[in-house]
Amino acid sequence: MYIPASFAENDPQVLADFMRAHSFATLVCQVEGVPFATHLPLYYDEKENALLGHMARANPQWQSLESAGEVLAIFAGPHAYISPTYYAENTAVPTWNYAALHVYGRTVLVEELAEQKRILQILTSAYEGVRAEPWGLDWMRSEHVKKLAAIAFFRIEIKKIEGKFKLSQNRSEADQRAAAEALGEVDTDNARGVAAMMRRQLDARD
Repeated sequence: MYIPASFAENDPQVLADFMRAHSFATLVCQVEGVPFATHLPLYYDEKENALLGHMARANPQWQSLESAGEVLAIFAGPHAYISPTYYAENTAVPTWNYAALHVYGRTVLVEELAEQKRILQILTSAYEGVRAEPWGLDWMRSEHVKKLAAIAFFRIEIKKIEGKFKLSQNRSEADQRAAAEALGEVDTDNARGVAAMMRRQLDARD
């Protein structure tokens, strides 16, 4: 990924938090010589430095994950159009602010039943845990166990993470604060999300 130095994000904790907050990723590799992508949740395991996930065995991508060599997982965050009128200094052209991570690694298919259950439990707990009455897996129910046969589980052992937070860092602090304020008034989740990231980055420098 093209990352100018001013937009590079390398803090491990920031990257980990971003992957958890924006865990619905795009997994890309070659399938029969053609780029192939699947959109799916991936859980970042800091202890293993790995991404955990699963997909339907009906999806042909799982059969190529191990043999594809390096795979790419893309985590996309908020993004928003930036008008030149947002800036305090009128010396700009239109642009787009956004945050994204590219994670590169090699895939290992998980065939052990105990590990498959562990991955499924981790993913379920991560998304059900925020609910007042979370749904839970019940391995005593035959239909839950049967569904495992239709799922391909995998672990991506991470080799490299690239973080790009393009948040107007190439502009003056006055311009950055003015743009964040303008975005905060745009009634979309993406615009408000970018504004919040810009404010956090500015506050971290103070």
